[in-house]
Amino acid sequence: MRVWLSNTVLSWLPRLTGWSTKASENLLRPYAHWEHAHKLSNSDANQFIRIDIVTTLKRSVDIRIRNLNDIYQFRNIQLLKKEKNLVEILSQLEIVRPMMISKLNRIRNTIEHQDKAPPSYEECMELIDFTWYFLRSTDKLIQQIPAGVIYDPQGGNYVTPYGVSFNVSAGQDWQVEVTGWVENYMISPDEKLNWLLIECEECCSAETLFARKKRWSGYLDSHKDKKVSDMHFAGKFSGPPELMKEFLIHYFRAC
Repeated sequence: MRVWLSNTVLSWLPRLTGWSTKASENLLRPYAHWEHAHKLSNSDANQFIRIDIVTTLKRSVDIRIRNLNDIYQFRNIQLLKKEKNLVEILSQLEIVRPMMISKLNRIRNTIEHQDKAPPSYEECMELIDFTWYFLRSTDKLIQQIPAGVIYDPQGGNYVTPYGVSFNVSAGQDWQVEVTGWVENYMISPDEKLNWLLIECEECCSAETLFARKKRWSGYLDSHKDKKVSDMHFAGKFSGPPELMKEFLIHYFRAC
């Protein structure tokens, strides 16, 4: 069964439902290259040392991007399958800003393929600082793999009867399971423009659900705050692409 969920839920404050952890070797290796480049940097560095700084920083950034892709398999995200450039994918998901990565790549390529002079000491220091900030900004995505995101209208600050939880199988299939409670006007059996498409396994009113579970007193007690017209649903988030992208940006930003 298909239903459409109001896009209002994506304006609620998202927070992580949890995460899994990864071993630290992938976290540390790019820093080893950064440290080598940093130790080489001084105002007297000749052109060959500055070349070494640029190529080492490029290696540090490349290792981090490769490690991120090993974990998240970004090209398995349906709406990004046609995108070949990993930096562009990371930019679309707002994990990185691409300008400085592109600058580092461009400088390295002109040195490597056109035998151009390396950047000045000051420019090398800019690239060193950029690489450090890039690594720091992506550390958590290496260490902690987000399990999902929950949205509620109070942002977790107050008890509310409503909320929508998105659980993500990041990596191989990128399925997004969604379940929640919303007011009945936020669910429609008819397609609505710019609403979230949910392939539902269950969608029913509180009245119907409680009638099925009336013998489960604990369940009913935990949902005393629900109105009989409130809607419960569970299924898979299937689109549209622009709202899937908005959700994924929230997912990565919440980490």
